[in-house]
Amino acid sequence: MDRIQGTDGIRRDVRRQEDPSLAGLSPGEAFAERGVITDAFLEGYAYAFARLRLAASDSREVVVAWDPRDPSGAFTGAVVRGLRKGGATAVVMGVAPTPAVPMYMMHRGAAAGLMVTASHNPAGQNGVKIFLAPAGLKLLPDDDRELTAAVRALDWGAVRNAPEVGDEVDARATWRGVFDDFHKDPANAWLDAGDAPLADFILVVDPARGAYSGVAADILRAFGARVHEVNADGGEGRVNWRSGVADLEGVASITFGDLTAGGRFGEYPALMKLEGLQRKNDTALARSEALLAGVIFDADGDRFFLVVYDPSAGEFFVLSGDEVAILQAGELSRRLNGEAAGRAFMNTVESDLAVAGAAAAMAYAPVLKPVGDKWILTEAWRLGAGIKGTEQSGAALSAQLEAAFAAGGWPSAATIPYAIGCEETGHAITFGDLARADGAVVPFAAGNGLKAALNVLAAVVSLRKELAPEDFYRRVRAPFAPGYKGNNYVFFTRKDELLDGGPAFEFMDREIEAAAARHAPKLKWKKLRFDEEPDLLYWAGYDGARQAMGLFCRNSGTEDKSALYVRAAGPWAEAAAALEAELYPGFYAAVKDAADARSRAELAWLTGGPAPEDESLRWIAEQIERVMGPDGPAARGEAVLAALRRAKKL
Repeated sequence: MDRIQGTDGIRRDVRRQEDPSLAGLSPGEAFAERGVITDAFLEGYAYAFARLRLAASDSREVVVAWDPRDPSGAFTGAVVRGLRKGGATAVVMGVAPTPAVPMYMMHRGAAAGLMVTASHNPAGQNGVKIFLAPAGLKLLPDDDRELTAAVRALDWGAVRNAPEVGDEVDARATWRGVFDDFHKDPANAWLDAGDAPLADFILVVDPARGAYSGVAADILRAFGARVHEVNADGGEGRVNWRSGVADLEGVASITFGDLTAGGRFGEYPALMKLEGLQRKNDTALARSEALLAGVIFDADGDRFFLVVYDPSAGEFFVLSGDEVAILQAGELSRRLNGEAAGRAFMNTVESDLAVAGAAAAMAYAPVLKPVGDKWILTEAWRLGAGIKGTEQSGAALSAQLEAAFAAGGWPSAATIPYAIGCEETGHAITFGDLARADGAVVPFAAGNGLKAALNVLAAVVSLRKELAPEDFYRRVRAPFAPGYKGNNYVFFTRKDELLDGGPAFEFMDREIEAAAARHAPKLKWKKLRFDEEPDLLYWAGYDGARQAMGLFCRNSGTEDKSALYVRAAGPWAEAAAALEAELYPGFYAAVKDAADARSRAELAWLTGGPAPEDESLRWIAEQIERVMGPDGPAARGEAVLAALRRAKKL
């Protein structure tokens, strides 16, 4: 492959370079052959990036931050060394959430920003996300190829022995003021801190033992909320453990039975805290004198879900990225007094098909993008600068932005013809106003869990004022009529075979086309191609002018898995379920890497053996239960096993 970066940077298991299992391997070989990131690899990666970026920038500064998954500092320190060896001045923020990196980069006028994180992935993984000046764009495919070539051309011994010629600036005490001021600005939060608009809100804040520890809770308190922080960073590096958004993906509601010992969330401290607060505040909640909710982030803070207690139903409901985006869209429409009409509302292919219709009903202009908040951010800034095109280079587009803003000045956030961008998994992007160090006020946008949380809570405040309690909870719980969504994962796969032209890609292309014609013959089927992600295999079924179904396959760019996705409008749910049941076993067999040791542990469990006991592998059974059901190789599991036997992989 000519790109080592995934959907958002690099992200893999980590080991120290001196680990005996890597004896005789260079950092590049450890990455390519063993699939691991070492401290020496991160040093070389940062070095290669600094050399490329500084050649095209007037600034020597690169800001760098990290989530707390590496308490030893072995991997974060390697990134700082690599930047300095590459000639950059490393502006070290320390532990900070991902959105703080492009924000502080823009504030200082730095050349770029690096965030050392594996986001929502387990603590044993790490990686790097990259942001480019002036607007915080992420790397696009051409940038990926250029950086990949530079990393592969490295003389690893020369990097190891290179002097640290760049300076280091300690920004640990200064970034927080910029970050706090941005979020406390009523124009950005959509709330006025002076009025304590969240005084009736009891909030459990779950930073996933990550970078928002102590940060999000403080800012939410500034708006009057009664905040209980759970799963704060304890210094042990166990980010995302029984915490964060990843465990809630695909979950619509949580009952009290789920929170008992042995229940599916019986070991999830944030939800257990919500249960305790519900008991303590039951009367006030029943009288609508208070609202109880959980604000759930991932370890680096760019994703957010909201969990709300509904007294009328006696359970909690979960709002994913789709629901929180539509709630924000409604609030933004109210704030703009009807001037939101025609502004772009962007969502990725993973979203519910009903999301675009709900946005259109509010007079927004829906735009469908491939997976990755970078595509939303890129298109938003094209709109902001009036630049047309489909550039595949973030560096090239950044240069165009530099030129456009130098000539005509920065636009204001309010004038950009863009409203909201969202991903089902919890990324949300809206513009706000950022004060730079030089006194200028510029628009800023990034995947930012805290801004999304503030904006959604602002929407909830408005709806509480407008609606009777029973109507309020119904509206918040279902801001649009949902369609059918099926996410069918396969872990530990041969991703190269699902690339355009690969055997799994070609197989699924034929299978989807044939199965769609059988199960939904009344729809007009068309294969869509996304220039941004040509390896995305996407079939769309149309009922007249409206898309009624979407079937697509893609590799995860952040985890060791591939997936078959099914999306359908409500009337087509039955056909969608039938397609899903037919297509998944063959997809599983087509992409599964049966030789992977973790696959062997998974298959042993599926064929009746015990679940893996090792903590690092135990999550396999949990993940597969989501796909197969708790009974393991019954029904769907048997179909998968039969498909594996036909493919001679079992």
